[in-house]
Amino acid sequence: MYIACLLLIFFSCSKDEEENQEENTIAERTVIVYMAAENNLSSYANSDISEMLKVSGSLPQSVNLVAFVDLLGSNPYVVSIKNGVKTVDENFHCQEDFYSCDPEKMKETLEWIINRYPANSYGLVLWGHASGWLVENDTIANYLNKPQRAYGVDTGNDINNGMGTKWINIPSLANVLENLPVHFRFIFADCCNFQCIEVAYELRHVADYIIASPAETPIIGAPYDIITPYFYKDDASLYKGIVDGCNVQVVNYEDRVPMSVIKTDELESFAAASKDVMMRLTEAEALNTDGIIYYRGNSSVKVLIDMNDIIRRHIGDDEAYLSWKESFDKAVPYKALSKKWLTEGFVKFDFSVTDERFGGVGVFVPQTIYDQKGYNYNKKIRQLQWYYATGLGGEN
Repeated sequence: MYIACLLLIFFSCSKDEEENQEENTIAERTVIVYMAAENNLSSYANSDISEMLKVSGSLPQSVNLVAFVDLLGSNPYVVSIKNGVKTVDENFHCQEDFYSCDPEKMKETLEWIINRYPANSYGLVLWGHASGWLVENDTIANYLNKPQRAYGVDTGNDINNGMGTKWINIPSLANVLENLPVHFRFIFADCCNFQCIEVAYELRHVADYIIASPAETPIIGAPYDIITPYFYKDDASLYKGIVDGCNVQVVNYEDRVPMSVIKTDELESFAAASKDVMMRLTEAEALNTDGIIYYRGNSSVKVLIDMNDIIRRHIGDDEAYLSWKESFDKAVPYKALSKKWLTEGFVKFDFSVTDERFGGVGVFVPQTIYDQKGYNYNKKIRQLQWYYATGLGGEN
């Protein structure tokens, strides 16, 4: 089925591509919105596209806004959004459904859009579900030999019952993006828990900026009628506009969304600056996380902890913290604080969050509790490059 679909996409399009080659001028920027929506978010995808349509008429004529859309009840398709009009790209032929989170399919689809909508620069929006760096265990998924991973969630068969869902893990996602013929100006992740240092470090070679929330994000998605124009900026207003636009959005329970920006060309020096503090945290016999800012987990097992808050608490009286914080501020040039967000689907109130404590970037700190509780996270973290870049995996 998948091979047939691939042939339809690429071979049936080849003639159309040749005929339209001269018509495709080089845009200043093409932004691709990759909507992995064949899941319980499916009904929200069209409303987000409608928000993009509202502001598309005010965008420069020299830019492209393109969405790959994989919904329940339809085969995947590509739409161009321009001048208030949504146009299905008939050159993208796929007569059968496929997993949008399959690495090979994702790479083929992104390559097709890049070739079809050439530009001097590119931006990428990852729309869907996410769980940070975590490789999740799920009884049903394991039973079907289709494990959940860190981004996406796709049934591949238009059945939204949790059966047979697929995700793509972060190392695989990085591999897909690294093998594309372009480097992205930014990646904006409209999904939960994406802004953790492990994910950003894995993606450091594929984009200039990673813009995301470390916490759970509203199910309605980002306010695209506010943030879309900022996709086409080149100065700091690019990431500031996206972050501020998402942070001011008020939804159920008056939740705001903690957001931050990671500058990827600072990450390798930041990893070197983090070796000492990460080792000291990991070697602590009993890491006190009471009252700490966290983004995923629960009161007893906090998996994604605010990086600045945990290091400040445990190493804050040391010159090592001040040195580390200087490097952190270079790697995280902008952030927007929130005092309320969701963790594991429950409303979390933390009015003790302050600018001094808030870093806006999650981190996992290996501790024996993650083995004792049967989560196996201490083993899984070894799949991520951050673990080794900070010396936790030894010199080799």
